[in-house]
Amino acid sequence: MVPSSWNRAEVTWSLSTLPAIFGKDITLTCKIEIKSKDCRVRQWSGGPGGKAIMYNGITSKRYKYQESVDLQSTSFSLIIKSLLESDVNVNYTCSCDFKSFKKKLVLKEKLFYYPPTETDVSFFYKRDVLKVSLELKKVYPIPSCAFYVGTDLKSDNMTVTFHHNGLVFNANYAIEYTIRNNEEECEKQPLVKCIFISTDKVITMNGNSTVPCPVFDNKSNGSTNVQMFNHDDLSNNTKFPYQILISVCGTMCICVVVTLIIGEITSLKYDDLIRYTI
Repeated sequence: MVPSSWNRAEVTWSLSTLPAIFGKDITLTCKIEIKSKDCRVRQWSGGPGGKAIMYNGITSKRYKYQESVDLQSTSFSLIIKSLLESDVNVNYTCSCDFKSFKKKLVLKEKLFYYPPTETDVSFFYKRDVLKVSLELKKVYPIPSCAFYVGTDLKSDNMTVTFHHNGLVFNANYAIEYTIRNNEEECEKQPLVKCIFISTDKVITMNGNSTVPCPVFDNKSNGSTNVQMFNHDDLSNNTKFPYQILISVCGTMCICVVVTLIIGEITSLKYDDLIRYTI
């Protein structure tokens, strides 16, 4: 028998899975203030199609929806499998007998998490400047990214630009960091850490090399000149042996040609001498 207080009771639903992660199952829970066994009709409707989804645990889309219910509790739930963008920002209605509650499942930064589908990070040395760029594709919410050298925080405010990619975003980060001429950062690995407001998950992207060490050049007058090893210097230095090799090969070829010419001239003069003698 349904309690008389049921006439004054309210039906509401809320998102139970926090954070709701795209690609994973989430749960919407309907509060009914009476035991579920006393609710003769438990129903969910709405979603992307705006139609009936679940009726007393029965659905035509078992690959997408599932009911979870304890008949002795005062609630029943709808499980949405493999959350998609189309499942969000649409209305859902839960009903118990003649009472129902309808609201939109709204995408909010503190409630949802869309892991980036692709991450592209670049660390590039240009003399004493380290240029870092990071691209995150299809991500939500837009994370806050910080730059480290080893365990030392260098910047917690990387410049970010973003644009919509469907319901979520593509985000691009950049920073230029001047390497100091000392050994504090020598051989430490640069990295970027990104955190999301909706989860305690941290995404870490490491550089593919360590910070170059300074080279100390001691002068005769007692002063010390500090030079930073960089990729440009390496590129120029690696060209030097090839230049020597090309010069040597060219000289050898010229010598061979000159020798052949001299030999040919000598041979012609000898033949002329023989003819004159005869």
